Amino acid sequence: MRAKLVLFASTLLMGVGVAEGVVRWMYPEVHLRREFHPGIHEFHETRGFANQSSYVGYYADYLEKVPTRTNRQGFRGREFHPGDLQCAERILVLGDSTTFGLGVRDEQTFCVRLETMLRDRGHDVVVWNAGVTAYGTAESLATLRELLPERQPTLVLLGWLNNDFTMDPTAAVVHRHHVINGYLCANAEAYERLRRRKLEPRLSHASHLYKMLALNFKLKQHRASLGDKIEEAFAAQPQSRKTVQASAEAVGRIREEAVASGAGFLLLSFPTSREVAAGRRLPSARAFEEELSQRGTPWQSLLEPFTRGGSQGDRQLFLARDDWHPNGHGHEVTARAILDWWEANRSGAVPRAE
Repeated sequence: MRAKLVLFASTLLMGVGVAEGVVRWMYPEVHLRREFHPGIHEFHETRGFANQSSYVGYYADYLEKVPTRTNRQGFRGREFHPGDLQCAERILVLGDSTTFGLGVRDEQTFCVRLETMLRDRGHDVVVWNAGVTAYGTAESLATLRELLPERQPTLVLLGWLNNDFTMDPTAAVVHRHHVINGYLCANAEAYERLRRRKLEPRLSHASHLYKMLALNFKLKQHRASLGDKIEEAFAAQPQSRKTVQASAEAVGRIREEAVASGAGFLLLSFPTSREVAAGRRLPSARAFEEELSQRGTPWQSLLEPFTRGGSQGDRQLFLARDDWHPNGHGHEVTARAILDWWEANRSGAVPRAE
C-alpha cells in the first residue's frame, strides 16, 4: 500500500512538473493582474488624475509585457510642437484606455495609424492622442478645455466604450479617484490591499500553472460580473433612461465646446467582443446611440467594421483574455473606419502641398 502511495505521489508530481513546463513554454509571461509597472498616474488639479509626464515603463497584460511611454505632457504618442499648428487638419482624440491604446505598442495605436493613413493619402494632418486610462466624459471635457487653446484642433474625436456608463458624468473629477504611488485607488486602505494582494509577489505566483488556472477562474467571474453590472443599469425604468440621457448630455457638452472653437466632432462607439460575436449592440449601447441621434450628436459605430474585420472570429480583434480592448489588428480596423468616415464627410480637407 505504501509503495502504491509513493508511486501515485511521484506520478502526480511528475505530471504537475510536466504541465508546469508546458505552460511556461507556451506562456513565458503570465500576470494575474493587468497593471502598469511602475504606476503611471499622478494627481492633476483640473482633471483629477492624469498620466505622468515622460513615463517609461510597461503594461503587464495577462500574457505579456507591453512597453509603454508618454511624452512630456503625459500623453501617448508624438510631442506637441508649435509647428503642428501649420497643418491644415489637426485632430485631437479624447477618451479612455481604448483611445490610449492599452496593451498595444505606441506605433500600433489607431491614432498613429490614422495619421499615417491620412498622410499617405496626401493630407496635411496631425493626430494627437489625448486618451488616459480610466477617464470618463467628465475628465475628457476637462482635457478638451485644457488643450483647445494650445492645439486649436479642426476635428475632435471622442472614444466611447460601454463601461463609461459605470461612471457618473456629473461627479467632480477631483473626487473620483486617489492616486497613490502611481496607482488609482478609492482610498489608502484600497491601496494597501492592492499592495499586499496584487503587487507583492507570493511563493505560489512563481508557478505559471497556478497563475494560469487562477487567471482563467478570475476572468470567468470578471466577464460575467462586469457585463451584468453595465446592463443592470438598464434593467429598470426610469433609471436606465436617466443614465442614457446623462451620458449623452455629457458627450453633448464636449461637442458644444469643440464646435464653439470651430472644430468638427465625432464620437467613436467601440464594441465589445460579445457584441462582435453576436453581430449586434447590447441594449445599453443601442439606447445610447439612439439618444445621440435624437440629440443630433454625430457618432460612428465600429461594430460593423469590427465584425467585417474579424476574419477568424471576434477574438482576433481584441487583446488575449480581454473583452474590451482592441489589439493591434483592432486598432488598424479602427483607423481604417475613421479614414472611410473622413473621406465621406471631410471632403473639404486640404491636401498636403508637395
